[in-house]
Amino acid sequence: MADRRWTIVLVPHGDGSSRSVQVSLRGFRILVGVLAVLGVSAVAFGYVTITKAINLTRLDRLERRNELLTRSPSGTSWCACSPDWIPPTPPCS
Repeated sequence: MADRRWTIVLVPHGDGSSRSVQVSLRGFRILVGVLAVLGVSAVAFGYVTITKAINLTRLDRLERRNELLTRSPSGTSWCACSPDWIPPTPPCS
């Protein structure tokens, strides 16, 4: 069986000569595989980065609330207008 090849023709805008590149079927498959792996890796990296950023934001908010609760005398936040205010929990009956 003859070696199958792909021919890619590059045509520039305006003046200039066009160029053609021949790629074997095996080379094309390798190129597509590498691009697929890079694409999946980029999506995974983006997902991990975004979820870590969300978790770090949540951690900062919880640390601020913990500090407010530690400083308040009764164990509840003293300023109900604060965005970090936590309503007191009712006592167990």
